[in-house]
Amino acid sequence: MSYGPPPGAPGGFGGPGMPQFPSQGYTAQGPQYPQEKPQPSGSMTQQSNSDNVGTYEGVTYRITHRDDNTILTLSLQPNYGVKSRSNSMICMSPTVNMQGQFKVSFRNLLSTGQLSQTTYHGPGDVILSPQVWGDIVPIRMDGQRPWYLGHHAYLASTENITWTAKSQGFKKTLFSGDGMFVANVTGAGMLFVEAIGALVQKQLGPGEELIVDRGHLVAWDCQYKMEKLGTSGFMFTGPGTIYLQTRNPEHIIEWISAQLPGR
Repeated sequence: MSYGPPPGAPGGFGGPGMPQFPSQGYTAQGPQYPQEKPQPSGSMTQQSNSDNVGTYEGVTYRITHRDDNTILTLSLQPNYGVKSRSNSMICMSPTVNMQGQFKVSFRNLLSTGQLSQTTYHGPGDVILSPQVWGDIVPIRMDGQRPWYLGHHAYLASTENITWTAKSQGFKKTLFSGDGMFVANVTGAGMLFVEAIGALVQKQLGPGEELIVDRGHLVAWDCQYKMEKLGTSGFMFTGPGTIYLQTRNPEHIIEWISAQLPGR
């Protein structure tokens, strides 16, 4: 069944800077874009507001509107796919095959968490957005080093990225307040995580330590343990990278509640 022209042809929505697929045939791999350079150890930087573009195999991505209203545009070549958090799609090409939703379950004796995902296969474009205002960062995973995600950080990934449950243990759960699990992400491919507010990247050198309040934690690839310091936090030990968000969702909820009539 034909659904119309491929993305980039008349009637498509590839957008400026996205690869324009020809009306007949597809290239084996999209154009290569420059990647953001890693920061030196011990540095802390806020992510740039400029567009972030790149390609991984048959998936080309562009992260735009990075003024707290960020969106992720994914251009998929035929038979290449991505997964995303359910209800994150803004729109997609009619040529994209959306295969429905499934749930990845993280189970423990004391608690259960579920992540509902949707899969998309090309050819075509898919535009995704975070749950609230904020930014998106792409993480290129090499299949050797796992990444860990905080609560609600996952937005999308290529198909070879997989999830497992990282149990914090009962004692850590008493401190954390947001469930028993940290998401343990493995595989080779692209991982896209979202943040509330701006994203801050912190590079830790070997043996360097950093304490982060759990409400500001997004993603990391270094050793960590729970700490009880007034409010629960995480103690990280380098080497590795940590992504932080400048807004704490709990503080936002408290502020909104205080503005409601009758409070």
